[in-house]
Amino acid sequence: MRDVDLNRWQSDYVNRGRDECARFLIRENFITNSSGVVFRRELYEVVGGVDEAMRLSSDWKFWASLLCISDVAYVAEQLNCFRTHARTVRSTTGVWDHLQETFAVMEYIAAKIELSEPQLADLHARVAVLFMFALTSEQPKPGDIKRALEGMSRLRFRFSARSSTGLARQTLQAIGARLDKRS
Repeated sequence: MRDVDLNRWQSDYVNRGRDECARFLIRENFITNSSGVVFRRELYEVVGGVDEAMRLSSDWKFWASLLCISDVAYVAEQLNCFRTHARTVRSTTGVWDHLQETFAVMEYIAAKIELSEPQLADLHARVAVLFMFALTSEQPKPGDIKRALEGMSRLRFRFSARSSTGLARQTLQAIGARLDKRS
């Protein structure tokens, strides 16, 4: 989550769900461990459950749908652990497929809430970072770049002074995070 905000999840907080979507969830699924989430069953039914057509991002889209109609309370204390291994769906899915779902969730959230110009610029910076990551991580298959550019177009992607600055900041933070892991 260092790419989105360095300090956000260091202490407890309560926030309006739509604000949380506009400022953070539209750029990254910060709710990484679903077993640490509690919500009312009625909300699950109101939003229509989880989009099972998505392979990687159904939880992210579900959290966004909940937060569009409710608020969030976050507890910074570690209450459980998230386990990962080389055979998880996330580990075995290509970067370009993941990018498609990511853009689809971003588009879903953008359609549900109104973004200010600065929030849209922050989103565009994040989109650019993710696209660059895909380009440098995995050779695209035929059509991957075209689908990515179509997703970027639906997100009204464009560079502005703020999104360019955000791109530079996020890139440097990501490099710093990777260097921290190596030491």
